[in-house]
Amino acid sequence: MHNLTIITLLDVDAIVSGGSYGIQLFVLAAVSCSLTLIGISIFKRKDLPI
Repeated sequence: MHNLTIITLLDVDAIVSGGSYGIQLFVLAAVSCSLTLIGISIFKRKDLPI
């Protein structure tokens, strides 16, 4: 659990050898877009005294 990141979920051996990794890349893009949109929505709700 110490070295678990989103990037470690990709199959590096498949990428280096030219194998199929399209589905993993799609899932990575979907997760990153979802987390970005969640972060934007939470940030917009904050009342920041500027």
